[in-house]
Amino acid sequence: MVSVEIPLIISVLTLGVIAGGFNISKIIAYQEVNGILALKYPLLLLTLLLVYPAEVMMNPLTLTNAETEIVEGPFTEYSGRRLALLELAHLTERFILASLIVDLFFHLDFGIPLANIIYNLTCSLFIIVFYTFIEAVSSRIRIIEAVKWYIVFTNIICIIGLIQAVVERTFLRVV
Repeated sequence: MVSVEIPLIISVLTLGVIAGGFNISKIIAYQEVNGILALKYPLLLLTLLLVYPAEVMMNPLTLTNAETEIVEGPFTEYSGRRLALLELAHLTERFILASLIVDLFFHLDFGIPLANIIYNLTCSLFIIVFYTFIEAVSSRIRIIEAVKWYIVFTNIICIIGLIQAVVERTFLRVV
């Protein structure tokens, strides 16, 4: 859905411009020198945290698998192992996006690889548990409401974060 992808792309591209490259290792290296990006660019973090539920198809924003509006689709004929593989793919997507958010905004290097892995897993699981709680206590909203939310609110936050990054990069010469 375009209303979700635009803020996601702008946020990640802005981080790449800030770090001087679009490779995740450059963004991580930038954080090792300048500190975590969550403190410098909280609006970009907020954008990604707002986009996360829709991107991984969680309530209240299960836009792409709205069961009450889409009667047919890939889930109609799946059961057993095939349905389990689809669910496993969704859970893997949730974990990978949560881990990406941790790497993009909260990367810390402890100097010990096992400590780095435990830190990343802990932060990623915290994000997943937080959104699972939100999913459990909320119902799905209508698609038109979600589209309005993302087109107006999330894009405005994302563009303000982009403007902040551009101003800091060009006028204040933040390295």
